Amino acid sequence: MYRKMASRTAATAVIQAAARRRPFATQAGGKIIHSAKGRTIAICGGGVMGLASAVHLARRGVGQDVVVIERDASYKYCSALLSAGGVRQQFSLPENILMSKYSSDFMMEYNQACQSKLEVEEDEDEDLICFRPHGYLFLGSNEASQQILEANNATQRQCGVDWIHIAKPDELAKIYPWLNTEDIVVGSYSHKDSGTKEGYFDPWGLMQCMKKEATRLGVLFLEGQVDRVHCVSAKDSAAGSGTGDPKLTVDAIHLRHGKSDNNDVEEITGLQALINTTGAWSRDFVETSICQPNSNLLTPAQQQDILDLIPIERRKRCIFYIHCPAQCTFSHPMPDTFTPLTIDPKGVYFRSEGSTPGHFICGVSPEAHLDHAFSEDKSLEIVDHHLFDDIIWPTLAHRVPAFNELKVKSAWSGFYDYNSLDQNAIIGHHPHFTNMICCGGFSGHGLQMAPAAGNAVAELVLDQEFRTMDLKAFSFDRIAAKEPYWETGIV
Repeated sequence: MYRKMASRTAATAVIQAAARRRPFATQAGGKIIHSAKGRTIAICGGGVMGLASAVHLARRGVGQDVVVIERDASYKYCSALLSAGGVRQQFSLPENILMSKYSSDFMMEYNQACQSKLEVEEDEDEDLICFRPHGYLFLGSNEASQQILEANNATQRQCGVDWIHIAKPDELAKIYPWLNTEDIVVGSYSHKDSGTKEGYFDPWGLMQCMKKEATRLGVLFLEGQVDRVHCVSAKDSAAGSGTGDPKLTVDAIHLRHGKSDNNDVEEITGLQALINTTGAWSRDFVETSICQPNSNLLTPAQQQDILDLIPIERRKRCIFYIHCPAQCTFSHPMPDTFTPLTIDPKGVYFRSEGSTPGHFICGVSPEAHLDHAFSEDKSLEIVDHHLFDDIIWPTLAHRVPAFNELKVKSAWSGFYDYNSLDQNAIIGHHPHFTNMICCGGFSGHGLQMAPAAGNAVAELVLDQEFRTMDLKAFSFDRIAAKEPYWETGIV
C-alpha cells in the first residue's frame, strides 16, 4: 500500500483528497470556532515540525492547552510533502545523528502500529508511513572525501549507530552491481540486510499519523492566517528574565480564517508560549506578524536585531521522477526496487520510488552562485529543468550506465528552510522574547528530524531545558555570535 508521491500533480491530488476526507479542524460540532481562549501554547505552522511539537506536548499531558495554526490546510507549498522523504543517520555532527536516530525509531513505531491496526480492521483508508529501510549510499572520489566519511562513521558509531559501513570500490561493486565504481575510492552505506534505520517513507502518512494522535490527545487545529501577534514589554509582564535578556512577551494572537479578510477573526489570549514552526517562512512570519505590528514597542534597529537572529531563507530544490524501461543492454544492470538513496560525489542523488521496477526520483542542489533566496511562493511553479539536462542526467548516466535510457515522467519543486549561517537547525528561545521558541532552519533535513525536534520543543516549553539529548549547539547563541556549527553531510 505504498502511496506514491512521485509527481507534483499526483501528490497534490492525494493531499487534497485526504483534506476533504479529514479537514483541518476549523469546525467543532458543525459550527465555526470563534474563540480559542484558554489555549496557552500556540504553535504557528501546522506542517511536520508543528505537528511533531504538538504530539510531544500532548504526550506530556498538556494537549488541551495546545492550539496549532496552519494558514493552508491543503499544504500546497508544504516543504515536507515536496521532499524526497528520506531519513538517515549519515551525518557528521552528533546532534544530527542522534536526532535522526530518534526520529527513525519514532516513525518505525508509528509504522508498526498502523500495520497492526490495518491487519485488525482491514481499513484500506488508514494512513501508513510506509517506511522502507533501503538505506543510504554516500560515494567519495578522492582521499579528502574518504577521510570525511571515515571520520563521520566513527562519530556515528559513538552515537550507537552500527548499521553504517565503509567499503572500497570492489566491495561496493558486489553489493550494488548496477554501480559504476571506476572513479570511486570509498563508499559509506547501509542496506536493508544490515538492520539499518535509514531509508525513505511517505511524508503525508507521517503527518497524518501525528495529527490524528494530537487530536485524540486534545490538541486544537485551526486553519487561518495570522494577522498579528500582540506583544507587551517584558518589564510590564509577569514573565521574568529569560534567555538573552528578552525585551518582549508574546501576549495574544489575532488571525483570520482561510484566505479572505472577510472571515471571522480568531483571538488567542494569555499565551504561555508561542512556537514558531513556519519553516521556510520563519523570518517572514516574525517580520510581518510580530515586528511590524509591534512597531510601537520596537525601534527599526530593534526589529532588525530580531530578524538578524533568524537567518532563514526560502531556497528552491527540484525533484525529478524518472522511468528507466530497461529495454537496452548496458555494462551494468538496472538498479532494483531496493536501491538506497545514493549520493554521487557531484551531489546528484537518486533512489527507487515505489514497488514497480524502473521508477526513481532524483535531484541536486544548485551550484552556490546560483542558489539564491526566493520571496514568492509561486516560484515553485517553475521547475529548473536545466539542472536535469546539464547536471543530473550526465552524472546518473556515468554512475549507473543503465540510466542512459531513462525518461523524465514528471517534476516538482519545494523550498528548503535554508539557514544561511551554517545550514543547521535553530531550536531555542529567541533572545528578544520571554516566551517565543523557534524551530527551523534545517536546510533540507527537517522532515527526517521533526520527531526529535518536536520532542526538544516540548522540553523547552515544559522543562525549560533539553533533556532527551543536548541540543544547545543549535540554540541562538551561535547565531548571535555568528559562529557556524558546520555539518559535512549536507545533500
